[in-house]
Amino acid sequence: MNPPDNRPWIVALWRGMLLALEISGAGIILLWGVPFYRELLAGNFNQIEPRVRWWATIAIVLIQTGYWLRYRHQASPVLRRRVIAGHLSMFLARLNFIFTGGVFSAIFFVRYDQVIFSAGGAGLLFGILFSMFCVTLDFERSGAALLKGKEP
Repeated sequence: MNPPDNRPWIVALWRGMLLALEISGAGIILLWGVPFYRELLAGNFNQIEPRVRWWATIAIVLIQTGYWLRYRHQASPVLRRRVIAGHLSMFLARLNFIFTGGVFSAIFFVRYDQVIFSAGGAGLLFGILFSMFCVTLDFERSGAALLKGKEP
């Protein structure tokens, strides 16, 4: 899918809508992931509700759609220099990476022997981890563009 027009404000709106897809997906993962993470740490493994799997799948689709369409049309946007917004974007990227790394660590390093994986569950976990990695990359890219930016 291409942006509907080549005018700068339409391209910016298109990019914003795709970023909103990614952020929505990440929000869904965080919304459902935090309670799931607490269950993992409490030792209540393998008791995931089916709706959590559906929400995770929806989140993965939202993130991957937004990310790859933005990546495909990634003529690096020329943004005005906004140092605080750039630092905030970079901070969110690191925070996202830390959360994702914490979940991965809890599952694979701390409690691996207590978790029973199915092929679908492992695929879903990989999809979530990869999707959150993509969100992290996009936040870093946006932050770098805002930090570099052009002077007004």
